[in-house]
Amino acid sequence: MLLIFGFAIGMACVLNYFKFESTLDHLQRSRIALVAHEIADNAEKQLTIGLALADNPALQQQLQSKLKVDPLIAAIVLVDAQGRTLARSGSAAAVADAAQPFTLSRVVHDAFGEVAGSVLVRYARSSRAQQLARVRNALWRSGGLAFGLFVGAALLLLAAARRRLAHALAADLRVVQARVAEADAAISDVEQRIARATP
Repeated sequence: MLLIFGFAIGMACVLNYFKFESTLDHLQRSRIALVAHEIADNAEKQLTIGLALADNPALQQQLQSKLKVDPLIAAIVLVDAQGRTLARSGSAAAVADAAQPFTLSRVVHDAFGEVAGSVLVRYARSSRAQQLARVRNALWRSGGLAFGLFVGAALLLLAAARRRLAHALAADLRVVQARVAEADAAISDVEQRIARATP
């Protein structure tokens, strides 16, 4: 019984962890996608009015401001259609790693619908890892507490059952002892009658 309950608690913790991980990834990607879309839309507006993406102070300022506003963002890189960096924000290591996982991209089109470049937004793994670690620890603590409570309740029920069984056995033993005493008394009475009847 304990093994079954322990397995059930463990499976519940694992399933809840993976569910939280999936939800966290979805929320983080949604946040980053929104940032990428905002920057790409602004870049497309700049192209529409004839401004170049390269050496564009307004775009560079937007990249810096987005990086400061959201601690989840590690780096933002704006590249042209050939992949050359036009603007960037973030540490050199994060920028160099911008093509790796945990990166979202949004294509930038010019006024003619041609691909003019892309916005790459990389989000930090450390934030995700820290949140997952906190949830994992919380789940294991709650699972351990639930298992401990179950074991304690099972032990209390077992002790109560043993006490009830002991009381029942004691009562049955008293009944048996009383009947044995009655039988002994009856046998003694019969023996006495036989003794008196014998000349």
